[in-house]
Amino acid sequence: MNEKKELVLKPTIESVQGAINNAAKEVLSCSKKIFNWGQDDKKEADKEPFYKQIATDKEIVRVILLLTGSVKGTEEELNICKRVFTEFEKYYKKEPEDYVNDFVNKFKDGKPILSAYRAQLSSLDKLQIDIEAKPANFSIGAISLNNDNIKESVNLALMTIKKKLCQNLHDQSKSDLENITEKIKTMKISIERRHDDIESLVGIMEEIAKVREQEYEMRLELAPVREM
Repeated sequence: MNEKKELVLKPTIESVQGAINNAAKEVLSCSKKIFNWGQDDKKEADKEPFYKQIATDKEIVRVILLLTGSVKGTEEELNICKRVFTEFEKYYKKEPEDYVNDFVNKFKDGKPILSAYRAQLSSLDKLQIDIEAKPANFSIGAISLNNDNIKESVNLALMTIKKKLCQNLHDQSKSDLENITEKIKTMKISIERRHDDIESLVGIMEEIAKVREQEYEMRLELAPVREM
């Protein structure tokens, strides 16, 4: 991947084709310095090199033409191989924090329930299995594409997202528990205050009645925290 987290081939198709073209030119150029047999009596300037014969040989010209277009002709097949990893783009292109934010913002008050976290983490686990199952390389003609780097990058991105999700779940659970604990403390203070007269006793009885009314609601709030 490049700096923009785009899936690219290294070296590029153009670089590989350019190297092949240069190699073909160098091979042909060498023949300019090799002279035909039977020219020992001629001056070096008058000697005829093999280059002319090679450059006009139809079979050699055909092979050179095949070589100079060999890699460029596989470009579409290479693009098909790249598309195998397209489904993972949103995981390695997007920052893990942005992915988690998009997930939590789908829920009311930005607080997903535990089952939603489980489903999300499970889907990421399946993606990790999928990426591991992808071939280690693709062979196209004379080219062998090594997929280790992209597989490692995708796997690392998925693991980072999972870690961020777990941290968000922990923070959410901690916040919920602190809120519930604070409510309990407030209720406890109200109930345990001194009751020197009838009026204060009536006030405590009213607080106890409120606690009973809120008991069911607090049980509902506490249930998901316990599961977390």
